[in-house]
Amino acid sequence: MTTSELKKEMKKVQRHYNKISTIVNSLPNDVQMAIHEFHVENCGLLHCTRWGLQASEELINFAKEIIKTANE
Repeated sequence: MTTSELKKEMKKVQRHYNKISTIVNSLPNDVQMAIHEFHVENCGLLHCTRWGLQASEELINFAKEIIKTANE
């Protein structure tokens, strides 16, 4: 896999997380809070969505290093 191919795939992942974020953020605030309280803070839907967005951005930014490591 090339760096550009990895970036392309990670951008697809990022688009999905953006869609998830949009859906979750469209829920009423009281429902969002109930979801947050229902799940354990570090593994709930809201936490995972935020982490997924951040992680996909980092993977795009460091794609060259990731491919280099994978090819070693």
